[in-house]
Formats: sequence, C-alpha cells, structure tokens
Amino acid sequence: MKLRKLLLVLAFAGGVLGVVRLLAQAPGQKPKPAMRQAPLNQKTQEPAAAPTHRPKHHVVFLRLGPNYVKGRPPQEQPGFAGHAEHIAKLAKAGTLLLGGPFVEDFSTMAVTGAMEVLSTDTGEEARRIAEADPFVASGALEIEKIRPFVVGAMSVRPESTPAR
Repeated sequence: MKLRKLLLVLAFAGGVLGVVRLLAQAPGQKPKPAMRQAPLNQKTQEPAAAPTHRPKHHVVFLRLGPNYVKGRPPQEQPGFAGHAEHIAKLAKAGTLLLGGPFVEDFSTMAVTGAMEVLSTDTGEEARRIAEADPFVASGALEIEKIRPFVVGAMSVRPESTPAR
C-alpha cells in the first residue's frame, strides 16, 4: 500500500505515463520502452491540450542575517520560538514542503544558511511568507534569493527508516 501511495505521488509530480505503466505491469514483466505520444481529444481525435495547472513551488534561499549570533545553536537565536510556530503552521497547511538549515559539516552542525520549498503560485507570495517568519523579521536570517522550482523526482523515506 505504501508503494502504491508513493507511485501516486510520483504520478502527481509529473511522471504520470511511467507510473501508470508500472501499475499496469504484471509482476516480473520487463517494462516496455516509453513512447511519448500526446493523448487524443475524444471528440476531434486531435492531440489534446497539455494540462494548464501544474503544482507551483518556490525555493527560498536564506543566509545568516546581521542579528544571527555565531556559535549559538538555532534555538538560542532571535525569533526562533516564533519561527518554530510559523514553520509548523505552514507545514500543517501544506504550504511548506521541505525546509531546514545548511550546515558547515555534520560534526559541528554550524548553520551557514537555510532553505524552504514552498507551494506558492508566485515568487511574491513566497517572499511574503518568508518575510513573515520571525527568524527573518528578527534579522537572524535574510532572504538571499527565491527561485521557481518544479518537482522532477522524489523519494519518500518513512520516518522509521534509519538515516545512512
């Protein structure tokens, strides 16, 4: 069942034809080569128009701001408590897909910046959300840039799976 959910997520992310082929494939059967052919309009038998709605995402890159105190953990930085609440609310609403700090290395976990992948229609909307984060408003972090992003592939690892 978990594999089926993962395949459905991948289909939504853009690999519809390949996932449909995998679901229809008998166990042990070799996959057939993919053929790129546009679906036909049932009435006119002409190639159907491409879907007009595709999930839109933006990656917000954040750098350390002037009020970030180096050597202190994120939990002791200005605006962290409000930041944690802000992030939790965005995640619950489905607006925040992924986020976290960049670190110098895993042994020290010294933060060098952060990023967030937001489900937003425009870069301006992503900017408003990032600016409303108390970590940004306090000056601990600053918006470096915002880039449009399309999910091309995704792997889902259950929380019970240990990290490598």
